[in-house]
Amino acid sequence: MSFCVLVRAACLTTLAEMRDCLATEPGCASFVDIPNLRLVKDVQALEWLRQAHCPETVGELRALLASHVTPGIEPEGLWDLGVPYDVSIHWSQSGALERFDAIFRHRTRASRGAVVALAPCVAPRSWAAYVHQPRVREPRLALELALKHCVRERLPDYMTPSAFVILDAMPRTPNGKIDRRSLPQPAQQRGENPTTYTPPQTDVERVIAETWQRILHADRVGTHDNFFDLGANSLLMVQAHSHLRACLNLDLSLVDLFRYPTVSTLAAHLSATADNETGLQQSQERANTRLDAMQRRMAARQVGREQTRE
Repeated sequence: MSFCVLVRAACLTTLAEMRDCLATEPGCASFVDIPNLRLVKDVQALEWLRQAHCPETVGELRALLASHVTPGIEPEGLWDLGVPYDVSIHWSQSGALERFDAIFRHRTRASRGAVVALAPCVAPRSWAAYVHQPRVREPRLALELALKHCVRERLPDYMTPSAFVILDAMPRTPNGKIDRRSLPQPAQQRGENPTTYTPPQTDVERVIAETWQRILHADRVGTHDNFFDLGANSLLMVQAHSHLRACLNLDLSLVDLFRYPTVSTLAAHLSATADNETGLQQSQERANTRLDAMQRRMAARQVGREQTRE
C-alpha cells in the first residue's frame, strides 16, 4: 500500500539525504523549506547589511561571505537524483526568500490508501497568491490623470505622452512576444477636463486655435487646451510654427511654442512681443525724425555761412 510523506527539510542540506528519504518509494513525498543554494548567500548578505555594524566595503562583505558556510541544495539538482519521481518546485509556504518546497510524485505508484506522514502533501499555491491585489481598482480616467501628473513633475510638457492606454494584459504572439499589431490605438482626448471649453476671445487667439484645429484635425481648440494633451508632437510643432508666422506676420520662434503650449499663453506672449515691436518702431521713427531735422538745420547753417563769405 502506497503512502505519502512530508519532510521538514530545513536542516536537509544534501541531495544524498533527500535520496535516502525516497528510498522507501512512497507514492508522494513533499519536502518543505529546502535551503536554496542560489539564494542563501544573498539573503545572508542582506541580513548583515541591515545590521547597525554592517561591513563598510564590498571587499569586507565578500570576505565575510566566503568565510561563512552556507549549506543548501541546488534546485536543478533535484532532477539528477536518479529516482522514479516527477518533481515540481514551488515557493516556500513559510514565505522565506531563501527556501523552496519540492513535491515528488511516483511515476507508477499512486498515493492512495493509508497516509503515514506528519501531514498531507503541501499543495502548490496559485500564482495569484504572490501578486498584490488592490482592494479598490481606480477608475481608468483617474489613473490616466495620475500618471500624467506624475510624468509632468519629472519631464517637460513636450515629452509628456498625449495619451495613456490601460490594458489588463499585453497582447502576445504564439511564441510569447508582445504583439505590437494588436495593441489598441490611443483615443484622441481633449485635455484633462473634457467638459470645460473656453472659446478664443481675440483675433490672435482665433488664428492660433484655428491653426491647431487644422493640424490636429480636432473639432475645436479652447484657449486653455494644452497642445501636447491634444496630440501635438515635434513635427506638428514645426508645421504650426510655419503656419502661424505666415498668418500673424510676427517674429515667432519655435521655442516659443514649447514655452507657451496653450492658446491663451501663446497669444499673450505674441501680443506682448507685438507691443514691444510697435513701441520700438515708434521710438525709431521719432529718432529718425529728430535726426532729419538736425541734419536740415546743419545744412541751413552751412548755406548761411557760405552766403556770408560771399
